[in-house]
Amino acid sequence: MEKNLFFDNNGQHQSGGYYVKNGNAYYLDPNTGQNVKNKYLQTPVGWLMFGKDNNGAAVSGVYQWAGSYYYFDSKTHLKVTNSIEQASWGDWYGFGNDGRILTGVNKIGNTYYDFNAKTYTMIVNNYAKSQWGSWYLFGSDGKILTGVQRWAGSYYYFDPVTYLKRTNAYLKAQWGSWYLFGSDGRILTGVQKWAGTYYYFDSQTFLKVTNAYVRSQWGSWYLFANDGKIVSGWTDWMGSTYYFDQQTYLKFTGVHVINGQTYNFDKNGMLDKTSK
Repeated sequence: MEKNLFFDNNGQHQSGGYYVKNGNAYYLDPNTGQNVKNKYLQTPVGWLMFGKDNNGAAVSGVYQWAGSYYYFDSKTHLKVTNSIEQASWGDWYGFGNDGRILTGVNKIGNTYYDFNAKTYTMIVNNYAKSQWGSWYLFGSDGKILTGVQRWAGSYYYFDPVTYLKRTNAYLKAQWGSWYLFGSDGRILTGVQKWAGTYYYFDSQTFLKVTNAYVRSQWGSWYLFANDGKIVSGWTDWMGSTYYFDQQTYLKFTGVHVINGQTYNFDKNGMLDKTSK
Protein backbone atom coordinates (compact mmCIF):
# COMPACT_ATOMS: atom_id res chain seq x y z
CA MET A 1 0.00 0.00 0.00
CA GLU A 2 1.29 3.41 -0.93
CA LYS A 3 1.80 5.66 2.05
CA ASN A 4 -0.03 8.97 2.19
CA LEU A 5 1.84 12.16 3.00
CA PHE A 6 0.59 14.11 6.05
CA PHE A 7 1.54 17.59 7.10
CA ASP A 8 0.68 19.30 10.40
CA ASN A 9 -0.50 22.89 10.97
CA ASN A 10 3.08 24.13 10.58
CA GLY A 11 3.53 22.37 7.28
CA GLN A 12 5.87 19.79 8.76
CA HIS A 13 5.79 16.38 7.20
CA GLN A 14 4.49 13.73 9.58
CA SER A 15 6.11 10.31 9.42
CA GLY A 16 4.20 8.89 12.37
CA GLY A 17 2.63 9.58 15.75
CA TYR A 18 0.43 12.33 17.15
CA TYR A 19 -0.24 15.50 15.19
CA VAL A 20 -2.83 18.27 14.96
CA LYS A 21 -4.33 19.62 11.77
CA ASN A 22 -7.22 22.05 11.28
CA GLY A 23 -8.14 21.85 14.93
CA ASN A 24 -8.32 18.05 15.02
CA ALA A 25 -5.89 15.61 16.60
CA TYR A 26 -4.76 12.51 14.73
CA TYR A 27 -2.33 9.65 15.15
CA LEU A 28 -0.37 8.54 12.13
CA ASP A 29 0.68 4.92 11.92
CA PRO A 30 4.35 5.04 10.82
CA ASN A 31 4.13 1.61 9.21
CA THR A 32 1.06 2.13 7.08
CA GLY A 33 1.21 5.88 6.63
CA GLN A 34 -2.47 5.96 7.50
CA ASN A 35 -4.26 7.63 10.37
CA VAL A 36 -5.11 5.22 13.16
CA LYS A 37 -8.84 4.64 13.59
CA ASN A 38 -10.92 3.33 16.49
CA LYS A 39 -7.97 3.01 18.84
CA TYR A 40 -7.22 4.38 22.29
CA LEU A 41 -3.61 5.54 22.33
CA GLN A 42 -1.19 7.43 24.53
CA THR A 43 -0.09 10.76 23.11
CA PRO A 44 1.97 13.72 24.37
CA VAL A 45 -1.27 15.29 25.68
CA GLY A 46 -2.60 12.11 27.31
CA TRP A 47 -4.62 9.11 26.24
CA LEU A 48 -6.94 9.86 23.32
CA MET A 49 -9.57 7.90 21.46
CA PHE A 50 -9.13 8.12 17.71
CA GLY A 51 -12.48 7.45 16.09
CA LYS A 52 -13.82 5.48 13.18
CA ASP A 53 -15.02 8.56 11.34
CA ASN A 54 -13.59 11.93 10.32
CA ASN A 55 -10.39 10.29 9.10
CA GLY A 56 -9.54 9.05 12.57
CA ALA A 57 -9.76 12.38 14.41
CA ALA A 58 -9.75 12.25 18.21
CA VAL A 59 -13.34 11.93 19.39
CA SER A 60 -15.35 13.99 21.86
CA GLY A 61 -18.68 13.31 23.54
CA VAL A 62 -20.17 9.85 23.99
CA TYR A 63 -18.34 7.14 22.09
CA GLN A 64 -18.86 3.38 21.93
CA TRP A 65 -15.72 1.33 22.33
CA ALA A 66 -14.59 -2.03 23.77
CA GLY A 67 -18.09 -3.15 24.72
CA SER A 68 -19.11 -0.02 26.57
CA TYR A 69 -19.60 3.72 26.21
CA TYR A 70 -17.23 6.49 27.28
CA TYR A 71 -17.29 10.26 27.28
CA PHE A 72 -14.45 12.35 25.91
CA ASP A 73 -14.06 16.04 26.73
CA SER A 74 -15.01 18.38 23.88
CA LYS A 75 -11.88 20.50 24.34
CA THR A 76 -9.12 18.20 25.58
CA HIS A 77 -10.53 14.98 24.06
CA LEU A 78 -9.44 13.20 27.23
CA LYS A 79 -11.62 10.49 28.74
CA VAL A 80 -13.90 11.82 31.49
CA THR A 81 -14.28 9.89 34.76
CA ASN A 82 -16.59 10.19 37.79
CA SER A 83 -18.84 12.67 36.09
CA ILE A 84 -22.35 13.41 34.80
CA GLU A 85 -22.26 14.50 31.17
CA GLN A 86 -24.79 15.55 28.55
CA ALA A 87 -24.64 13.84 25.17
CA SER A 88 -24.94 15.77 21.92
CA TRP A 89 -28.55 14.54 21.62
CA GLY A 90 -29.49 16.02 25.00
CA ASP A 91 -29.67 13.07 27.38
CA TRP A 92 -27.55 12.89 30.54
CA TYR A 93 -25.32 9.96 31.48
CA GLY A 94 -22.96 8.99 34.28
CA PHE A 95 -19.40 7.77 33.84
CA GLY A 96 -17.47 5.90 36.54
CA ASN A 97 -13.93 5.57 37.86
CA ASP A 98 -12.71 3.89 34.71
CA GLY A 99 -14.77 6.10 32.41
CA ARG A 100 -17.30 3.46 31.49
CA ILE A 101 -20.95 4.42 31.34
CA LEU A 102 -22.92 3.61 34.49
CA THR A 103 -26.18 1.86 35.28
CA GLY A 104 -28.11 1.65 38.55
CA VAL A 105 -27.51 3.77 41.64
CA ASN A 106 -24.01 5.22 41.83
CA LYS A 107 -22.24 7.84 43.89
CA ILE A 108 -20.76 10.68 41.88
CA GLY A 109 -19.30 13.60 43.78
CA ASN A 110 -21.03 13.89 47.13
CA THR A 111 -24.41 12.46 46.15
CA TYR A 112 -26.12 9.58 44.36
CA TYR A 113 -27.73 9.22 40.94
CA ASP A 114 -29.59 6.41 39.21
CA PHE A 115 -29.13 5.37 35.60
CA ASN A 116 -31.48 3.25 33.52
CA ALA A 117 -30.16 -0.29 33.07
CA LYS A 118 -31.15 -0.42 29.39
CA THR A 119 -30.85 3.12 28.06
CA TYR A 120 -28.14 4.35 30.49
CA THR A 121 -29.98 7.67 30.81
CA MET A 122 -30.05 9.47 34.15
CA ILE A 123 -33.33 8.98 36.01
CA VAL A 124 -35.08 12.21 37.01
CA ASN A 125 -38.28 12.96 38.95
CA ASN A 126 -38.89 9.31 39.74
CA TYR A 127 -39.06 6.78 42.55
CA ALA A 128 -36.84 3.97 41.35
CA LYS A 129 -35.66 0.55 42.47
CA SER A 130 -31.91 0.15 42.95
CA GLN A 131 -29.82 -2.81 41.84
CA TRP A 132 -29.93 -4.12 45.46
CA GLY A 133 -33.73 -3.87 45.69
CA SER A 134 -34.29 -0.70 47.76
CA TRP A 135 -36.31 2.21 46.42
CA TYR A 136 -35.18 5.84 46.29
CA LEU A 137 -36.54 9.16 45.04
CA PHE A 138 -34.53 11.20 42.53
CA GLY A 139 -35.19 14.86 41.75
CA SER A 140 -35.30 17.02 38.63
CA ASP A 141 -31.49 17.22 38.55
CA GLY A 142 -31.12 13.46 39.06
CA LYS A 143 -29.80 13.77 42.61
CA ILE A 144 -31.16 11.49 45.32
CA LEU A 145 -33.60 13.30 47.62
CA THR A 146 -33.95 13.47 51.39
CA GLY A 147 -36.34 15.12 53.83
CA VAL A 148 -39.96 15.95 52.98
CA GLN A 149 -40.59 15.67 49.24
CA ARG A 150 -43.66 15.94 47.05
CA TRP A 151 -44.23 12.98 44.76
CA ALA A 152 -47.22 11.30 43.09
CA GLY A 153 -49.76 13.71 44.57
CA SER A 154 -48.64 13.49 48.19
CA TYR A 155 -45.68 14.15 50.49
CA TYR A 156 -43.15 11.65 51.80
CA TYR A 157 -40.10 11.75 54.03
CA PHE A 158 -36.76 10.29 52.98
CA ASP A 159 -34.13 9.61 55.60
CA PRO A 160 -31.07 11.91 55.30
CA VAL A 161 -28.70 9.03 56.12
CA THR A 162 -30.19 5.96 54.41
CA TYR A 163 -32.22 7.86 51.75
CA LEU A 164 -35.05 5.39 52.34
CA LYS A 165 -38.70 6.35 52.66
CA ARG A 166 -39.80 6.52 56.31
CA THR A 167 -43.10 5.05 57.47
CA ASN A 168 -45.18 5.25 60.65
CA ALA A 169 -43.16 8.11 62.04
CA TYR A 170 -43.51 11.71 63.24
CA LEU A 171 -40.61 13.54 61.62
CA LYS A 172 -39.02 16.95 61.42
CA ALA A 173 -38.86 18.50 57.94
CA GLN A 174 -35.79 20.28 56.62
CA TRP A 175 -37.56 23.62 57.37
CA GLY A 176 -38.24 22.69 61.00
CA SER A 177 -41.93 21.71 61.07
CA TRP A 178 -43.10 18.26 62.18
CA TYR A 179 -45.35 15.90 60.23
CA LEU A 180 -46.81 12.41 60.61
CA PHE A 181 -46.26 9.81 57.91
CA GLY A 182 -48.33 6.63 57.65
CA SER A 183 -47.74 2.97 56.89
CA ASP A 184 -47.27 3.64 53.17
CA GLY A 185 -45.09 6.67 53.82
CA ARG A 186 -47.66 9.27 52.78
CA ILE A 187 -48.18 12.35 54.93
CA LEU A 188 -51.30 12.12 57.10
CA THR A 189 -54.19 14.45 57.82
CA GLY A 190 -57.26 14.33 60.05
CA VAL A 191 -57.48 12.31 63.26
CA GLN A 192 -54.65 9.80 63.48
CA LYS A 193 -53.50 7.35 66.14
CA TRP A 194 -49.85 7.63 67.04
CA ALA A 195 -47.73 6.83 70.11
CA GLY A 196 -50.67 5.50 72.13
CA THR A 197 -53.10 8.38 71.61
CA TYR A 198 -54.82 10.45 68.92
CA TYR A 199 -53.83 13.68 67.19
CA TYR A 200 -55.35 15.85 64.51
CA PHE A 201 -53.39 17.04 61.47
CA ASP A 202 -54.64 19.94 59.38
CA SER A 203 -55.83 18.97 55.90
CA GLN A 204 -54.16 22.00 54.29
CA THR A 205 -50.92 22.51 56.22
CA PHE A 206 -50.48 18.90 57.43
CA LEU A 207 -49.41 20.33 60.80
CA LYS A 208 -50.51 18.98 64.17
CA VAL A 209 -53.43 20.99 65.56
CA THR A 210 -53.29 22.11 69.21
CA ASN A 211 -55.81 23.62 71.63
CA ALA A 212 -58.69 23.25 69.19
CA TYR A 213 -62.08 21.59 68.87
CA VAL A 214 -62.15 20.10 65.38
CA ARG A 215 -64.26 17.90 63.16
CA SER A 216 -62.78 14.54 62.18
CA GLN A 217 -62.79 13.05 58.70
CA TRP A 218 -65.83 10.93 59.74
CA GLY A 219 -67.78 13.91 61.06
CA SER A 220 -67.43 13.66 64.84
CA TRP A 221 -65.93 16.49 66.89
CA TYR A 222 -63.01 16.16 69.30
CA LEU A 223 -60.93 18.43 71.49
CA PHE A 224 -57.15 18.44 71.25
CA ALA A 225 -54.97 19.86 74.01
CA ASN A 226 -51.96 22.19 73.97
CA ASP A 227 -49.67 19.25 73.20
CA GLY A 228 -51.96 18.04 70.43
CA LYS A 229 -53.22 14.96 72.29
CA ILE A 230 -56.92 14.17 72.20
CA VAL A 231 -58.73 15.18 75.39
CA SER A 232 -60.73 12.85 77.64
CA GLY A 233 -62.32 13.37 81.05
CA TRP A 234 -62.83 16.77 82.67
CA THR A 235 -61.39 19.82 80.97
CA ASP A 236 -61.81 23.56 80.97
CA TRP A 237 -61.89 25.16 77.58
CA MET A 238 -62.91 28.60 76.33
CA GLY A 239 -64.15 29.60 79.79
CA SER A 240 -66.42 26.58 80.36
CA THR A 241 -66.09 23.06 81.78
CA TYR A 242 -66.68 19.98 79.64
CA TYR A 243 -66.41 16.24 79.99
CA PHE A 244 -65.15 14.02 77.17
CA ASP A 245 -65.88 10.30 77.19
CA GLN A 246 -62.74 8.30 78.05
CA GLN A 247 -63.56 5.63 75.48
CA THR A 248 -65.09 7.54 72.57
CA TYR A 249 -63.50 10.95 73.33
CA LEU A 250 -66.87 12.55 72.48
CA LYS A 251 -68.23 15.49 74.44
CA PHE A 252 -71.00 14.75 76.97
CA THR A 253 -74.35 16.49 76.61
CA GLY A 254 -77.46 16.04 78.78
CA VAL A 255 -77.46 14.23 82.13
CA HIS A 256 -74.60 11.88 83.03
CA VAL A 257 -73.43 10.09 86.15
CA ILE A 258 -69.68 10.39 86.61
CA ASN A 259 -68.02 8.62 89.56
CA GLY A 260 -71.41 8.38 91.27
CA GLN A 261 -72.22 12.08 90.86
CA THR A 262 -74.94 13.34 88.51
CA TYR A 263 -74.05 16.23 86.19
CA ASN A 264 -76.03 18.17 83.63
CA PHE A 265 -74.43 19.37 80.41
CA ASP A 266 -76.22 21.66 77.95
CA LYS A 267 -76.60 20.94 74.24
CA ASN A 268 -73.15 22.41 73.61
CA GLY A 269 -71.56 20.25 76.29
CA MET A 270 -70.99 23.02 78.80
CA LEU A 271 -71.40 21.92 82.40
CA ASP A 272 -74.30 23.39 84.38
CA LYS A 273 -72.25 24.11 87.47
CA THR A 274 -75.37 24.26 89.66
CA SER A 275 -75.71 20.53 89.08
CA LYS A 276 -72.37 19.68 90.73
